[in-house]
Order: sequence, then C-alpha cells, then structure tokens
Amino acid sequence: MPTEISGSTGVNKIQDGTVTSADLASSLGDNTPAFEAYLSSDTSISNLTNTKVPFNTEVFDTDNKYDNSTNYRFTPTIAGKYFVYANVGVKESSYTIQQHNVEIHVNGSAYRNVTNYVQTSEWAIHSNYISGILNLDTDDYVEIFTTVRQASGSPEMSGGTKVCYFGAYKLAGV
Repeated sequence: MPTEISGSTGVNKIQDGTVTSADLASSLGDNTPAFEAYLSSDTSISNLTNTKVPFNTEVFDTDNKYDNSTNYRFTPTIAGKYFVYANVGVKESSYTIQQHNVEIHVNGSAYRNVTNYVQTSEWAIHSNYISGILNLDTDDYVEIFTTVRQASGSPEMSGGTKVCYFGAYKLAGV
C-alpha cells in the first residue's frame, strides 16, 4: 500500500504518476546530518598506543556536527541509524609493521574493530577500512582510534593524500 507523499496532495500524485524524487525525499527524510573529514598531514604515533585519529580537514559537514579542531568526533544530535566508515593508513620506513588495528568508539568505548596481522616484515604502508551501522541517540559521539605494533621505527598515520578519512550519514527510511 503506498504511503502519502507531501501531505494530502501526495495521494493525488501517486494516483496520477507525478511523484518526483523531491516528493520522495521529503516523505522519507534525507541522509543528514552527514560529514566526511580526513587527516591533512602525516602524524606520528607511538608504537602499541591506542591513538585517536585527528581527522582535521572537513570535506563536507551538512549540519556542523563534526568537530575537526578539538575532539575530532561526530555528535549527530539527531537520533537514528547511521552508516559510519573510516579508513586509516599507517606507514614507517623500516618495513617492520606487524599489526594494525582500527576501532570505532561510541561514547569513549570500543564498538567495532578490525585488525590485520603481518606475517613478514614487508609492509612499510598499511591501510585498514572499517564501517558499521550504529543506532545513535542525540548525545552519543563517535571517534576513530588506531594502534600499530611494529618491530622498530616510528609509525605515522598517512595524511595529506586522503588515505585517512572518516565519515557518517543518517540512514533515511529506517
């Protein structure tokens, strides 16, 4: 059974076939708030230290819900289901990365993680992608953390090339 689109005139639009994508968007809602940010330059991290990734350059932020200068966190202020995604690239020059972990944190606690283990000392650059659908309340906040384990050298998060990015958007219609 069709639902009403854009008030009482929506029924007429369904019956006569003149429903537009704008009508559907107003009926279902949209995918905001939404944002994407990335790390603008290489950033050193300590071996075996869980570190918040400071995604400091916004690509877009529809409702100003991402803090790109202080806490590096997304606080939607609108309850709903959100698709959250991030990619974190790490590198170091001595090819000794052994493990790379990326975590989505909600309200300061790990919600989801992805870990890759390296069997040989052949990686100088490694990237991990993570995503999930999160049911967020108005006061929840989301952050991304990473940990690198390596035999020697100094790891860095890869910035400037948009290898490290973080985004989220509200799922409409769910």
